[in-house]
Amino acid sequence: VRRPAGLTVQFHFDYDDANVRITSKRDDKATVTVEPRGPQNVLIRVPAWAPPQSLKFTTAGQSIRPLMLGNFAFFDRSRLQGPLVMTYDLPKHTTEETIDGVTYTCHWRGDEITGIQPNTEIFPFYPTAGG
Repeated sequence: VRRPAGLTVQFHFDYDDANVRITSKRDDKATVTVEPRGPQNVLIRVPAWAPPQSLKFTTAGQSIRPLMLGNFAFFDRSRLQGPLVMTYDLPKHTTEETIDGVTYTCHWRGDEITGIQPNTEIFPFYPTAGG
């Protein structure tokens, strides 16, 4: 979204238009690459659950520190020497939900469910978790 403060990246999805190209990759860590196409400043939303000590920002292979504005990392466009890359850890945790007397255990990695137990055989809603 273009705003007076600059190009604001809310979601970490692949996206490409006349203003920006965004690529997102999730392996052991999350990596979001923002390539602005124009002179606007850049703001990237930092997930509230991302461990702050794991956040890293680089441009042209060099570390760069943002100005934090709430949950957004702000970068003056003149400081960006190439694509802006944000990386952060994807913490794992487990939650339980009881629905209609059945307790489901959900395994998470970051903000996505990676497995559930028990599961349904007909139309599973997530991958079945081991154990």
